[in-house]
This record gives sequence, C-alpha cells and structure tokens, in this order.
Amino acid sequence: MEAGLTYEAVSSGKIDVAMVYSTDAKLLKYKLIVLEDDKHFFPLYNPAVLVREEILKKYPEIKEILKPLTLYLNENIIIRLNYLVDVVGLEPEIVAKNYLKGLGLIK
Repeated sequence: MEAGLTYEAVSSGKIDVAMVYSTDAKLLKYKLIVLEDDKHFFPLYNPAVLVREEILKKYPEIKEILKPLTLYLNENIIIRLNYLVDVVGLEPEIVAKNYLKGLGLIK
C-alpha cells in the first residue's frame, strides 16, 4: 500500500495495523499510536543537522549556532513541526525559522 494511503486506511478502520514513518505528521492528524519496537527490528533514524558545504564556508558561525539543535529535536517535536507543514499548510521555511527563533538560536 502506498505510504500516504496507509494512515487513512488505519483511521477509517479498513486495516488495523500498518508500517509508518515515526515522524510523519499524519500520526498526529489521525491520533495514531506507534507501537514500541521491543525486538529492535527497525533501525533508529536519529535527526541530524545538514548544511551544504558552500553555506558553511560562507557562514562558519552556523556550525556553532546549530550545534544545540540536536538537543532540541526528537520524534515528538519533528512530528509537530511536520504537522505544521503537512497538515496546517505552513511553509517549511516559516516553521523552521519560528522554531529556531523560539529556541533562541536565531534572531
């Protein structure tokens, strides 16, 4: 089943269980619960900060500015940020900028 249809199928009761992306906004939209992977079958995908090399060379201060961001990103926060983009319809740049401003990482 196409990943995007999975959430609607679970929500409507057409299926009972599905594989999903643990940071997908539709988890929040449809109030779905991700089951614990107590057998550690699926690999963990930890968030990481990515910056193009040319940008880092042009603005080397970005490295230190973004370093604390790894402390503030987890699955729940990423789901909520994705929700603002995918469900509410805000632009990713706006969501990211507001989040970084809220953390005091940028002005």
